[in-house]
Amino acid sequence: MCETKEDVKLTEELIQSLSQRLRDKGYKTLVLNNEEQVIEYIHSIPSDGILGLGDSITACTLKIRNILARKGRIIFYGWNGDINYNRSLETFEEHPLPDYFLTRINAITVKGDMLVKDYSRKAMHENRFPRKIIAFAGCNRIVDAFDDAPSMQKYAVFKRKPESVDFTIVLLPYITY
Repeated sequence: MCETKEDVKLTEELIQSLSQRLRDKGYKTLVLNNEEQVIEYIHSIPSDGILGLGDSITACTLKIRNILARKGRIIFYGWNGDINYNRSLETFEEHPLPDYFLTRINAITVKGDMLVKDYSRKAMHENRFPRKIIAFAGCNRIVDAFDDAPSMQKYAVFKRKPESVDFTIVLLPYITY
């Protein structure tokens, strides 16, 4: 994606602009520029409580589930790169909701609106949120506008941070998958 100095500069400007828009909407933002920074960040997540891990190519590629499991975390996950369904956020109809939920952002607009398919509109409407959400987004997830109307009707579209949630957006400019 970033093949020239101009591409890198445009990406840096886009990431900084998007970070500011997200902060204005109440989110915490973090920019991690390589796999080592992501792994260090994952290690910094406290080991207490239940962790839900969504359908994330990023999490699978970086082996985030393995890192967390080695720390002795209780993990509920929906996908690990194999046909290995265990439990996704949508099945947390009763307690315990996970204390932490790691997910990917399926699409994020330059204005900071996010489509997250690991979370349904129904669960969002019922205000069924974990205490902390950590959502990852690579450059390929940044779009001018959403173009998938059926997904927008079925899944959660976050326009602002939910009041009751500590919500961190982790932008990964080096990831393009």
